[in-house]
Amino acid sequence: MDVKSGIVRPVDSTGSADGDEKGDADHDELMEDAYTLSHYMELKAFKPKTLNQQLCEVCVSGFKDLPNETIEQCLNVMIGDVPYKWTCVEEVDLKIVFVRFINEELDGAAAEIHQFLKCDGVLANDMTLKLAVEKNTKQLVKDTMGRKKGKNVDIDAVSQEIIKVLERSKTRRPAMTVNEMDYTVDESELRDIPPEILPQLKKDIKEFRLKAIENEKRKREREILEEKKRAKLQLRKLFEKFKEDDGQGGKVDDGDSDEEEEDDGLTDEQYEDLQVKKANQDMLKKFAVKLHSVQSAERKNKDMLADLNELKQYEANLDKSIKEGYATGKFRPSGRNKQREYEADEMDREEAKRDITTKETTDSFLASINIPLKVSLNQDDSEEETPAPSDPNTLTIDEEELDSLLEKIKPKVNSYIEEFLGVEEEELADFVLSIIKDEKNKTKLAEELEEPLGDDAQALTDKIWADISELL
Repeated sequence: MDVKSGIVRPVDSTGSADGDEKGDADHDELMEDAYTLSHYMELKAFKPKTLNQQLCEVCVSGFKDLPNETIEQCLNVMIGDVPYKWTCVEEVDLKIVFVRFINEELDGAAAEIHQFLKCDGVLANDMTLKLAVEKNTKQLVKDTMGRKKGKNVDIDAVSQEIIKVLERSKTRRPAMTVNEMDYTVDESELRDIPPEILPQLKKDIKEFRLKAIENEKRKREREILEEKKRAKLQLRKLFEKFKEDDGQGGKVDDGDSDEEEEDDGLTDEQYEDLQVKKANQDMLKKFAVKLHSVQSAERKNKDMLADLNELKQYEANLDKSIKEGYATGKFRPSGRNKQREYEADEMDREEAKRDITTKETTDSFLASINIPLKVSLNQDDSEEETPAPSDPNTLTIDEEELDSLLEKIKPKVNSYIEEFLGVEEEELADFVLSIIKDEKNKTKLAEELEEPLGDDAQALTDKIWADISELL
């Protein structure tokens, strides 16, 4: 949709050539965002004069207290290239907008209203724009359009365009206040003034004239406010009718009515004090909202911290009880794989059977061989005794070889202990190696491990001794 735009060239308050150059430099980058109102009407001029004008009106609520230029650009996005007029009623930090479609044909206006109502509920940042029409207008649209759907409206695209308008509005420079004005005193008027009092005199003149400008500005603001209030009273009833016909019910906040009663007969000083009080009240409301948000976040953080500390305490107590259970032998971990344990037992049994078969075969073979005995001529006839076969459950190697052997099997001992217990136990591994080094016997090792491991002692001993046998 095309959005009509214009350019407003600012004029420097000093009226000097330097001011013109400064204004050009300051506003070159804002030329794309500047906008001239082309559809806006004052409240007093917007009051409907005919029934057709009243039927062609739509109420838009949800606008923040935005500049009129920004609101009109948002309406251009929603309405498109269609002739219309609009005005607004200010309600604290909101603006209620009234749109009137300008079409000589009532059916054409009904079609435009029907298309406009498709933008009801559009979201833009923190604004939700709601559209409402009175009962007679709704019936007119229904009778005119019938079952016609009209053109489709991409709500997401409309929302994005309005957000872009709002972002451009944020980048514009705010209006200059009286205190920010660079007022210059014409020194040609002060030629006859002694130099020693000239600086103070310039300061006094500047303060006096700025004060006069400020007073004039306040007077004008009050006149505008009174004019707006009179127009608001005319449109308030119309807005209430819109809400009742749309089924929303309720009434507009009567805060402005109270303001009118309070403002009647006030002096300038009293009026100024009243405005300061209202500004303070608005600030306190905003502060209360932020304070509530901060307090809620703080309570949430405290609850999360308490939960975290409770979990840490639970974890510490659990670790402590587990360690005590291991130390006292109250329980052993049961997380090892039962299937693997069963398979290991089967392998051990098969290996034991093979050992028995091998031993029987060896004994039978040795029994069938006759070994002649050597006779010494210098000694009495006697047979040399055949040395007894070594015990496979006892180590007969020297200390150096034993230390080397223990160093090689240490990683496997650690893995076997972790397999049986479910956790690493470095002290138990060192204990096993020390028994092997001191006793050098498989049976002794099984007896020493029976107390800490119970039924698993023999299985662990078999695994370790099998590795030792492979390395020898």
